[in-house]
Amino acid sequence: MMLKLLFSAFLLMAIGSVNGQSKIDAYSLGVEGILKVDHGEYKEGIKLLKEARNLAPAEYDYSFELAKAYMKSGQTKKAETYLFDLQYHEDVQADLYILLSECYTKLERLKKAPNPENKRAMDAVLYGIQKLPTDGALYLHLAQQNLELDRVVESLAVLETGITMAPNFA
Repeated sequence: MMLKLLFSAFLLMAIGSVNGQSKIDAYSLGVEGILKVDHGEYKEGIKLLKEARNLAPAEYDYSFELAKAYMKSGQTKKAETYLFDLQYHEDVQADLYILLSECYTKLERLKKAPNPENKRAMDAVLYGIQKLPTDGALYLHLAQQNLELDRVVESLAVLETGITMAPNFA
């Protein structure tokens, strides 16, 4: 009985160290992938980020960085697939909704007859505000979107709400 208990404990420790090692490996690959993307080596950076995501699939950052890499490399549609799924992640951050909005704006501009209103881009930020109501960056981005459409009054209203909801945002 004691031998079984010791074997079980050893097995759990081995699994834990393998899991910890894969997180370390994922982190190293992720950092290297980000650096490659930052230096314009998109193909290699994306490959490394995919490997990192495969080692730690539940981690938010690797998928988000993959989406950013796809955006930078001009593969906006691929970026959208990662961003859309990430908006439901428990660790979601405001920059995801802003990048998703920018992604929708880029995709809209690629159409033969783009719609200047681009409701999807604004909806992405509005959904972000619903999920993260105290994040000032989202209000600022929504105000900028309204200004681009010459909606000055709406933009001011968004900024006022942002000041109320995120008074420490600077």
